[in-house]
Amino acid sequence: MTLNGNTATQNGEMHPTAPCNPLSIDVQPDIDHFIWSGFRGTNFYCLHGRAPAISGGAAAGKMVMEYRESVVKVVCCIQGNTRITVRQSLSSEVSAHGHNLYFVTANTPVVIEWPYQEPQELLIIDLHLDLFTKYFPLHHRTFAALNGSISRQHPVALSDAGLPLSPEISALVFDIIYCKRRDFSKTYYLKAKIIELLLLQAEQRWESDTVYHHQPLRDDEVHRVYQVRDILHNEPAGNHTLLSLAHRVGTNDATLKKHFKQVLGTTVFHYLTAHRMQLAKKMLLEENEKVASVAQRVGYKHGTHFTAAFKKYFGYLPTQIKTWLICILWDPIELLWLVI
Repeated sequence: MTLNGNTATQNGEMHPTAPCNPLSIDVQPDIDHFIWSGFRGTNFYCLHGRAPAISGGAAAGKMVMEYRESVVKVVCCIQGNTRITVRQSLSSEVSAHGHNLYFVTANTPVVIEWPYQEPQELLIIDLHLDLFTKYFPLHHRTFAALNGSISRQHPVALSDAGLPLSPEISALVFDIIYCKRRDFSKTYYLKAKIIELLLLQAEQRWESDTVYHHQPLRDDEVHRVYQVRDILHNEPAGNHTLLSLAHRVGTNDATLKKHFKQVLGTTVFHYLTAHRMQLAKKMLLEENEKVASVAQRVGYKHGTHFTAAFKKYFGYLPTQIKTWLICILWDPIELLWLVI
């Protein structure tokens, strides 16, 4: 699939005046879904599928994009492993359940590649530089190198090694991909989600400065951490202990505790709580489940314990979730978006 200039796309629409619209996009081979939608200063791309095997050799899936102006590209990899190359000077891998952010200069091809026959799901967000600098804390000392590279118009990534998708960021990615709002409400909703996503990325990058000053882990040690993360995702209602999780992946509890924090930037049980709360919120909003049923499904035997944990995490009761959402959507502050 090749798109040039202001050509309309599958399942989406390109806005000719948007500065972050690419001059061209080439996706080889075509994949199951390629969707974009955008508003002023922003475009969204969601890719699903896999690159087919080609007789005589293994061909990787590839997407090449080039822009008329400098942009910031947010890449969230939900499934599969993806390599991002911006010129020869900047090439990095975003692993499954990982994310990163890239500054891309004008007329610079960006190549996104993934292995053949590997299921792939990506969310890519292109932000106009003015929008990014307005909401990302570039003035903070943590981002001095990023700010300097942007000032010099030199391509750069937020993190050399990429960052893990936290439960909070995973929930944001889901909300963006499956947003069902329309017209003006969709625009405001997605802007709010983008600002929240930038904030979480900035926080995670800042925390990595204090968390990741350790001896690099071996591949098998990192793999064990991701095994535990997958157990927490797949078994949110499980009666997990640090020791039981460690035994399931062939290590001890002290090592798991240390390595989990080193790789994912948080503790095992903070990660589990965050995943449970995000899952519960989704159930309450989209499945109309009763609080007691949701509590059981995310691992709480007693509804009162779940209610207390939910209120501590979100700041409101689970029974108030829809009322709270309406209040947020109609808060007068939202009107400020009309002039942003």
